[in-house]
Amino acid sequence: MKIPNPKCEIRPAQAGSRQRRENPQCAIRNAESGLTMLEVLVAMAIMAIGIVGVLRAFSSSVIAAKSAESYSVAAILAQQVASELERSPDVGDGLWSGSFGEEVPGYTWEAEISSAADGLQRTVITVSWQLGRRSRHFQLATCLPTSAGEEPAEAAPTPEVSP
Repeated sequence: MKIPNPKCEIRPAQAGSRQRRENPQCAIRNAESGLTMLEVLVAMAIMAIGIVGVLRAFSSSVIAAKSAESYSVAAILAQQVASELERSPDVGDGLWSGSFGEEVPGYTWEAEISSAADGLQRTVITVSWQLGRRSRHFQLATCLPTSAGEEPAEAAPTPEVSP
């Protein structure tokens, strides 16, 4: 159903005349009423560029989410290693390493432990994994108490309470 345009209706030439004529603007509009092939191609090219941009942005967000997930896993694993080292009675100064087995494949850890003051051990835990073709690392530095059976190198003086 075509809606008539009041400007393009055929109307009498003069008030008393029966002769009708068309508005000149309507004749031009009718001649240019369709789209040319060039206009269609330009519109399709603009749409294609827009679609490619949206797909690229979506792809980048998926990659960023995967990277964030792997760093979160690494942080949790580093905290797990720190807890295990804190509970282990036979951990001394040196370089320790291991993997997480089949539970978390692809992740390995390395801990560098050195003595610090006041019965603490400075511990730097590095969790490593592969993400795509690149090797990634997460490092956690903390101070853990020395083992329960071990005496610290220098014990802090205990305050005496006088009556």
